Amino acid sequence: MIAFSNTFRIILIITLSVVLGIGVLAYFRFQSYREQTNWVIHTHHVIETGERMFSCLKDIQLGQRGYLLGGDTYFLTPYHQAMDSLPAKLEELASLTRDNIIQQQRIEKLQSVIKPMLADIEHSVNDRRAGNTQNLKQYLDSGLSKPKMDEVRVYVATILEEERELLAERMQRQQKERRYSEWVIYAVIGCFVVYMLLTFWQIRRQLIEKYRASQEMHRLNHELGAANEELAAANEEMAAANEEMVALNEELTSTNEQLIINSNTLLATNQELNQLKNELQDRVAERTRVLEQTLNELKERNHELDNYVYKVSHDLRAPLASILGLLQLVDMEMVNKDPSTSQIKNYMELIQNRVHKADQFVQSVLMHSKALNLTIQPKVINFVELIRESYSELQYMKNASAIDLQIEITEDAVFQSDELFVGAVIKNFLSNAIKYQDTAKPHTYVQFVVHTNAREAVIHIEDNGIGIEDQYQKQIFDMFFRATAQSDGSGLGLYIVRQIVTRLGGTLTMESRWGKGTLFTITLPNLQQSLTLKTELEHVE
Repeated sequence: MIAFSNTFRIILIITLSVVLGIGVLAYFRFQSYREQTNWVIHTHHVIETGERMFSCLKDIQLGQRGYLLGGDTYFLTPYHQAMDSLPAKLEELASLTRDNIIQQQRIEKLQSVIKPMLADIEHSVNDRRAGNTQNLKQYLDSGLSKPKMDEVRVYVATILEEERELLAERMQRQQKERRYSEWVIYAVIGCFVVYMLLTFWQIRRQLIEKYRASQEMHRLNHELGAANEELAAANEEMAAANEEMVALNEELTSTNEQLIINSNTLLATNQELNQLKNELQDRVAERTRVLEQTLNELKERNHELDNYVYKVSHDLRAPLASILGLLQLVDMEMVNKDPSTSQIKNYMELIQNRVHKADQFVQSVLMHSKALNLTIQPKVINFVELIRESYSELQYMKNASAIDLQIEITEDAVFQSDELFVGAVIKNFLSNAIKYQDTAKPHTYVQFVVHTNAREAVIHIEDNGIGIEDQYQKQIFDMFFRATAQSDGSGLGLYIVRQIVTRLGGTLTMESRWGKGTLFTITLPNLQQSLTLKTELEHVE
């Protein structure tokens, strides 16, 4: 046995470890250098494929223009060759750049531009074959293919520029990895020199180190062999994957052809739908014209009907007013006369009451006609005056003086609206409160609570009359509807009120309990703002 000192053993172990470490580092650096080299080769392949693809496009365009201009089929040979090889080049370019999402997006856009351009080129060649020189002249004069070719050139240049930048970057990395590998090799050589010097100094130790080195090399060779086998297996898997990709590409090509057929079918269907759409539009236009004509006739008939109602109402009011005047004269003549005429006086009062009711009905019809036709005339509304005036006009009604009129007005701003319409609404609610008061109660009242501001007026009208039964509350605003047997009116009052409130742009709500009373709430917009705006516009004009 050869004995070695502990110090020398440590030195040998350290030296051997350094050599092994640098050897492993050299192995990984070599693998990195090899990977960068593969990437450089791959990028060269991408650039070459892109240039070949663009060369195919140029051959297609040159062959097309040569054939269109001269009609010589000689130009169709490179044209057809380029047309046949272009899809494969595009697919190869897309396959080579599948690791780059941005390049994939650019290639998709490039394909979307190339596809219609090729269709136009093929269409022009077919026209040339068919002798359609008129379309060819328009095609050549318009220069439609140049913008598309320029757009293709921009996309191709962008793709190739990106790959050239990647090539420069990858070549830089390759050179860097090469320098790192050289440095590692130099380090290995240096360590090996140190190792040789140590072995030279110690022959016995050299023999031992050689033996150990041979063992280590054998192990490394074994590992390298195993790694090579793994690489071979990986290459086989890559080949199988490539075959699958080829099959998928063929399937995609078939799918694209089917999509083209479906697209043509869809285009024909769209044309049929457009034709049907045009026919339907013509029918709609004709029916719209007929409907507009019918609508105009209906408007004319409604206008004539409104004029008829207005004139008939006026004609009815005139004799009623005369009868009322004569009744008042008779009543004045009977004052302080023979008491035996009291029965006649009662008859006169009955006649007068019936005439008043007939006059109210005619006034309701007139008001309905006005609510539909008259233009709104905004004026400052004095609610106290309107309420008291309406109350005074209704004193002829039975038990009118028995009801307590309560008025509460809060004015935060001047309120303007149509005085005729607002007065008609107030008078109708007062008439209903008098007519349907509960005489069994010791104290009957009707209360008006009004609050105005710059935007609106809110009017609450509350009474403690007989109220409205629940089953009739949804119908009280209908035309000619009477909720109780006690009602002897025309059934137009609340219907006209709702028409007027709607015409003024307001809202109307109602709450009622049978035997307790009724509360109506009216909200009317303040027309002062619209009047002020109109005045300002007139001033500007």
